[in-house]
Parts: sequence; structure tokens; C-alpha cells
Amino acid sequence: MLLDRNGQGFTSEKKHGVNTYWQCSESRKQSRLNQEKCPARATTEGIYVKSWRCEHNHPFEDFEFNSTIGISE
Repeated sequence: MLLDRNGQGFTSEKKHGVNTYWQCSESRKQSRLNQEKCPARATTEGIYVKSWRCEHNHPFEDFEFNSTIGISE
């Protein structure tokens, strides 16, 4: 889980070498509901954020973190 400066959550989309590509956590929910996917993305290299791309297209929503399995719901 990656959080931006506003607390919006991102989930890992894919990994390539030391780079991890992230998408907004709401994007998957929107896709399942046939809504326009949130375009917000991020790229990290190891523990460092390389880039933030696009703005969120939805209001901020709190997420719940399930510590027993380590995923947000």
C-alpha cells in the first residue's frame, strides 16, 4: 500500500526490476462498477517515489486495512 500526501491509497499494479507501478485503489472498484477508472498513478524505485501522475477523479474515501492478511478492503 502506498499513500499520497492526501492519504489516498494506491495498490501495486506491476513490478519491473526495482520499479513498482501503482494505481489508485479506487480504480479497481470503479472498473468493476463500469465507471471511468481513476487516472492517478505513481512509480517507485525501491522505497523512493519517482513520480506521481494525474489527479484523482473522485472524492477522498477512507480505506480499511486488514492487518491479518495485509490488504486494504
